[in-house]
Amino acid sequence: MKRLPFTLCMAVVLLTAAIPIRGEDHRIHLCEAEPYRNSGTNHWWVPLSRLERLPLWRGEGNPPLSINKALRIAREWITPKSGNGSVDHIVLRPIEPGAESKYKFLYYYVIEFCVAPYGNHITCVILTDGTVVEPELAPWHPTGPTNGLSQ
Repeated sequence: MKRLPFTLCMAVVLLTAAIPIRGEDHRIHLCEAEPYRNSGTNHWWVPLSRLERLPLWRGEGNPPLSINKALRIAREWITPKSGNGSVDHIVLRPIEPGAESKYKFLYYYVIEFCVAPYGNHITCVILTDGTVVEPELAPWHPTGPTNGLSQ
């Protein structure tokens, strides 16, 4: 009988350790931008719970979000940040390409704008449900040599 309260307390501790803190959700990394003068780079992450609500697209017919609508959303997003810019490129990417991926039929747009005065770029990431994914700034760390040798 003395073990029962201890066992119940331990069960509660172990169960709460598995629950994400502050309602956090597991996330998947979509992309990252080129670093600006080695100071930092933007990363785009999406909670897995958001992915469950995105429309599927198997590559036939039009994507769930047209390129025109995605471009309109992106322009609305960048206007308060930098005014206007010219489109440098637009890419429709799968969230996780691969035959075995759970998310292989989910896509997102990456729209990059060239903005004045120095030719800087602003990237807007849009999910196919029309929502913009806000970037998170992370410190830039140079990648090491790819051949395994240290310098």
